[in-house]
Amino acid sequence: MKLDPFALRCLNEDARQDKQVVMTAVKGSGFVLQYASAALKEDVEVVKAALKQNIWAYDYVPETLRGDKEVALLAFRLYGKRLPKKLLNHKEIVVEAAEIIASRREGPSESRKKLQRMSIANLIAEYQLA
Repeated sequence: MKLDPFALRCLNEDARQDKQVVMTAVKGSGFVLQYASAALKEDVEVVKAALKQNIWAYDYVPETLRGDKEVALLAFRLYGKRLPKKLLNHKEIVVEAAEIIASRREGPSESRKKLQRMSIANLIAEYQLA
């Protein structure tokens, strides 16, 4: 798997269900997440490893995990993927996303306290989160 992550597509279902095999493959190419078993496509650790490797992995992340806080913020931080609508109601997540954008715009000077004092609607509007 280290030499050819795409070999995952040729393996039997038992191998595609082996977390170590799949983790090794997605760390080599996030794109091969598509060949993982359905259960491992739902595994946050596997999905995060694939996303860290490349943006194309996001196409194979199940909708259920796209709404996971960790997965959504990682995709947002790395690739600018929009936060799912259901997460836009969670102040903590919206503040984290605003912090990411603020640090890119102005550097790390934007105070978390200032962001926490803002309403969710203002954060979404000001930082264009929706």
